[in-house]
Amino acid sequence: SELSIHSGATAIVRNISLSLRPGQPLTLLGESGSGKSLVAQTVMGTLPPDLVAAGTIRLDDADLIASSPEERRKRWGRAISLLPQEPWLALDPTMRVGPQVAEVHRFVGGQAAARSNALARANLDDVGLDHAGALYPFQMSGAMCQR
Repeated sequence: SELSIHSGATAIVRNISLSLRPGQPLTLLGESGSGKSLVAQTVMGTLPPDLVAAGTIRLDDADLIASSPEERRKRWGRAISLLPQEPWLALDPTMRVGPQVAEVHRFVGGQAAARSNALARANLDDVGLDHAGALYPFQMSGAMCQR
């Protein structure tokens, strides 16, 4: 509540308050430059270091703004996720898609390598991309990258 984001003395985002029920997704819509990405980065804990967030972001009785980066990372992929505006920015262009999806299971989910690979194949299959594991992001459309 009352989330603000500053660059020095300049307020870039002022007094944003949102309330969600458990499991309810949120979509931020607005004009270019209105602060959507900055709000999302603040929630995820990836706000650029030259910007400062003030206010509170409550999740399961914890204030995310006051949480350490390690505490916030533990919630990635479980309690909080981000679907970026530009899907190619979320994928490593030097790495095939399958191993990137597997990394999420390995590093966020704590799965062993073999299990992570199997889960990645299942995830890609679930969204109609069973063939995409061997592709690089540049070989896929934007919609494919978002899935």
